[in-house]
Amino acid sequence: MVHKIVDGSEAWEATGIVNGIFGYTDGKRDEVQAVNEDGLPLWAVLVTRQSEVWGRQVEEQAEVTFPSKEQPVTKRHAKIVFRDMEVSCSARLVNGKAVHTEKRTAKSFVQPGVNTPPVPNQVKEQG
Repeated sequence: MVHKIVDGSEAWEATGIVNGIFGYTDGKRDEVQAVNEDGLPLWAVLVTRQSEVWGRQVEEQAEVTFPSKEQPVTKRHAKIVFRDMEVSCSARLVNGKAVHTEKRTAKSFVQPGVNTPPVPNQVKEQG
């Protein structure tokens, strides 16, 4: 398994699709949304970007999971930059064919000009 942290300079394009993350127990979806270690609900946003692979232009699609107190709202085609995105990659054989899997997680995301959510664990003190 390969694991890397992306610096947050890579811009992605929002699809407008955001889903809550739910676990499964005995083949049934849990009633309660999954949370991170700080108790914040986990969300997955579907994004795309164009890149070059082996000299050819391709469109990548990724689902990035991150915590947020409230369901994030993304506008279709809006640019998104993730904060502290981690990418875990693995490969395995399925029916004799190599299957590549990437899991992407982030602390939060920013849509320039639309929102600037705080990074989890940073709490402003009021006095």
